[in-house]
Amino acid sequence: MRTVDMQETIREWEFKLHADYSVLGQILTYVALARKELDFRVVRGVVAAFTFSDEVALANEVMNLNIELVTLPEWMRGAGKVTGHSTGVSLPRIPQIAQPE
Repeated sequence: MRTVDMQETIREWEFKLHADYSVLGQILTYVALARKELDFRVVRGVVAAFTFSDEVALANEVMNLNIELVTLPEWMRGAGKVTGHSTGVSLPRIPQIAQPE
């Protein structure tokens, strides 16, 4: 996902259930591609996940990768039932409407 805030800071996001070392290469590649696409404007990389391996934060800090790490709140686990975890949050049931043939 790509976002632009009120200060026109562009962020390239990568979302994971659990972020391990492999996410670093992924987000760095996405940021490089975005910078090239946008005539080398400043683009910040963001990794959002429910959990992170310790080495992700360590590598980000020691190597000065300047990647924002965002821990997603547990209540978001129920979104779309993608995690297989129950959050205890009651969500409304949205009925499916049959499409005409």
